[in-house]
Amino acid sequence: MDRSTFVMLPTTHPTNAAVPATPSRARWITAVALAYVVTALIGLQLAIASGNATAVWLPSGVALAAVLLRGPAIWPGIALGTLLATASTDAPVSTAAVIATGNTLAALAGGWLLARTDSPILDRGRSVLAFVLLGAIASTLVSATCGVAALALGGLEATVLVWWTWWLGDCIGVLVAAPVILAWAQPPDPTVQPPRSTTEGAALGLCVLVVSLAVFTRATPHYYLLFPPAIWAALRFGTRGASMVALVIFVVAAWRTAAGDGPFIADPLVPALLGSQTLVGVLSVTGLFLAAATTQRQRAEAQVRQSVDELQRSEDALRQLTRRQTTIREQERTRLGLDLHDNICQEIVGTGIVVASIRARLGAISPDVAESFDRVQRYVNELVEHLRQLAHELQPLQLRELGLKESLQSLARGLTSDACRVTVTVETMLRRLDETYEIAVYRIAQEALANAVRHAKASAIELRLCIDGRGLHLEVEDDGRGFTTTIHLKSLGLSSMRERAIALGGHLDVRSTPGAGTTIRLELPHPRYASRSAA
Repeated sequence: MDRSTFVMLPTTHPTNAAVPATPSRARWITAVALAYVVTALIGLQLAIASGNATAVWLPSGVALAAVLLRGPAIWPGIALGTLLATASTDAPVSTAAVIATGNTLAALAGGWLLARTDSPILDRGRSVLAFVLLGAIASTLVSATCGVAALALGGLEATVLVWWTWWLGDCIGVLVAAPVILAWAQPPDPTVQPPRSTTEGAALGLCVLVVSLAVFTRATPHYYLLFPPAIWAALRFGTRGASMVALVIFVVAAWRTAAGDGPFIADPLVPALLGSQTLVGVLSVTGLFLAAATTQRQRAEAQVRQSVDELQRSEDALRQLTRRQTTIREQERTRLGLDLHDNICQEIVGTGIVVASIRARLGAISPDVAESFDRVQRYVNELVEHLRQLAHELQPLQLRELGLKESLQSLARGLTSDACRVTVTVETMLRRLDETYEIAVYRIAQEALANAVRHAKASAIELRLCIDGRGLHLEVEDDGRGFTTTIHLKSLGLSSMRERAIALGGHLDVRSTPGAGTTIRLELPHPRYASRSAA
């Protein structure tokens, strides 16, 4: 079996039954056995049933964490540690062998069950639930049952209390020891759990120690005081903090309860230990669930931030592309305007001069022919005037020379007629805007006014422009025919206006009701000013 199908943490090599006994594997087996023996000897100081069943049993957590981290090939370390620890009791060798088999099978069963959930260790609520139900509660039934059966076969005490003590000790050991090892064996994810200050960590450790000593040195039941530090650790330090706080409380609770202090004091000692360790188990589970929820929330926030960043980058790219398109469009307008003014208009003017010259050479002509020459001359003059007006619209030279305020006022005068009155209100502008911004605002105003005159058939149009601390505000309001949303979406002019606004990081709002006129608002949050003051 490949280890990746058995354990839930990433590994570096497969672990089949035929894995070679490399020096690295031997060192891991030795380390697990040593850790198992050290923690077991501490727990056996508080044992019952000829020194074999105890309510304080951290080795079960060490064994499960070893299997999850190193795979089932680590089982010799668990078995060896159990045999060495059991050798310090009065149990026969056969009993010790059965106990070692049960403890090893419990750790392997826990690893196998957790691998079936196919979820990372302790980083989600579902993972914590699987860890508690399968790793802590279900798998330890194997070790408790095998252990009590071994005691019975060896002629030692094997009662329901012994089984209950054995199982609860193993279960709490998994809940307390395994999360510490698993959490610290994996590198932290800074995007999910940012590093906290050493000062805060020291303050949390001191708080947990003081509160634990206060709770377990008095007979009054104030153990609810342990929850605030556990919540603090889970929210601020994640699974690492929550597991370390549970371990500290576990040690203090076992030590002071064994010394006859705390809210769970009783005679005999075992019920007191069972009560204190049950409290520790509840604290551990609470902290793990809260830390997992915090991790999920932080991961979701990180994903949202990443999505927002990607969206912002996309918007920036779209804005740059739109700005580039607008710049190219203005350059093309300028080129066309110059070409109309300097070439085509001059050629047409030359055509008019040629017509006038031909008429002069003909001398006396009939009235009909003279009227035809006059008509041609009028057409030439009108065409030249229209082309010059078009060239002016394509390339507003006065915008560069006079500025935005005067250009808008000139534009309004050109559109004002007996049928339509156009008014412009511009607050005092002490500085000229950057050319890009001036052109964009002018084009948007030009398009809005032209639409109101030509399409909306408005009789009154009001343009207002101001710049304040919030940015630049342009509003064009008319009393024309208005239009529907469908026309709004299909309008190329409005699309062009909106593209110009987006290119400068602004927003264009269009509101119109058929028969009730139209209002167009442009907002530019941060307009850029020219390097020189406005004239």
